[in-house]
Amino acid sequence: MAARDASSPGAGRDLVQVVGRLWPAAEAVDVVRARSARRTGSTDDLLFVPTARRPWLLVPDQSRAAAAGVLRVSQTSTAADRLVRAVLAGAFRAGIAQLCLVDRVRITGARAGESIVSHLSAVLGRAVVVSLGVGTLRANQKPILQVFDQNGSVLAFVKVGDDEVSTALVDREARSLARLAGLRLRHLTLPRVLHHGSWRGLRLLVIGALPTPVTAWAPRRAVPVAALAELARAEGVEQVPVGAGPVVAALRSCAGAVEDRAVGRSVGALADALVARHGAVAVEHGIWHGDWTPWNMAFAGRQVSLWDWERCADGVPVGADALHYVMQRRARETSDWDDALAATTRIAPALLGALGVRAPAAPVVDAYLALLCARYLLAAEGPNGAALALRARWALEVTERRLS
Repeated sequence: MAARDASSPGAGRDLVQVVGRLWPAAEAVDVVRARSARRTGSTDDLLFVPTARRPWLLVPDQSRAAAAGVLRVSQTSTAADRLVRAVLAGAFRAGIAQLCLVDRVRITGARAGESIVSHLSAVLGRAVVVSLGVGTLRANQKPILQVFDQNGSVLAFVKVGDDEVSTALVDREARSLARLAGLRLRHLTLPRVLHHGSWRGLRLLVIGALPTPVTAWAPRRAVPVAALAELARAEGVEQVPVGAGPVVAALRSCAGAVEDRAVGRSVGALADALVARHGAVAVEHGIWHGDWTPWNMAFAGRQVSLWDWERCADGVPVGADALHYVMQRRARETSDWDDALAATTRIAPALLGALGVRAPAAPVVDAYLALLCARYLLAAEGPNGAALALRARWALEVTERRLS
């Protein structure tokens, strides 16, 4: 299979390469402009939305599925964004968008060969089509597919592990979701695992779609306190002194794992400082999602739909998810991590109090920052680590300052 992508820079080029791996038996994968390329019966098209130069989605050339593909929203979606998506979905259903969005990926000779579509059709027991999302470069970058039936109904999402790091994350998310599937949660809706396995050297996790209605509304600055508290205590909590807890253990493990020995010594000293400052303070430890952010969730009536569970873990101070939610949201709004931390620290006592945390705020905030520091430092040494290098250094320095 030949993937020809010279006319599609940046994210478009990356998408073409991903499509080539997902349609390995195709004769060719090309970026074309619909008005200048004749389509034959042996081709399949995926449309760039809006263009190959600035794509945020690849959707199938089928009206109902394309319409459903653009309707997914998160808590970061503004009213204007929701309106644009609703209008675009209507344009797809009317056949107008297909005339305006001329850039597409053309897959030639794929119908008779093996592809991700044929594999997922076999897995789900019905004929399917897929769209492909576009994300910003990050340390845990992986392809994510949205799967539809022939009528355009959303059936599933598929996480694709295509290297050592993303495969480990896909497997971890599968284990986490399987373990949490038996919990009775009033405020939280989790994806259901439909399939977890390997195909053509890729690891696949197929999960059920969550409700993310484009018309559902909640204040963009709303913090899902009830859902956060419910998950943290879903399997009970344990009062553990910070010095004997898993956060210090994670720091010491990170100190021995990072390749930069100077950084390793700094992380080891950070573990000692955390023990010296808060080691005897007992705080509640429970479950955390690990990456609970506004863009990983959506309000659906009284429920919170929450996805991306690859960072889920036990034994984390209750309230860490809430601190992460607030700080990550503020950092995205301002692009200023110092400001984000200051804003989070100011509201931490009230936020933790709303979650029922009785311990002082400072040990929980410092434990959360130390945990984030260890994660970022390890991820910064991975294949896509350059995207996190500056943030990892910032997390180390700011945690050192707080504990010194």
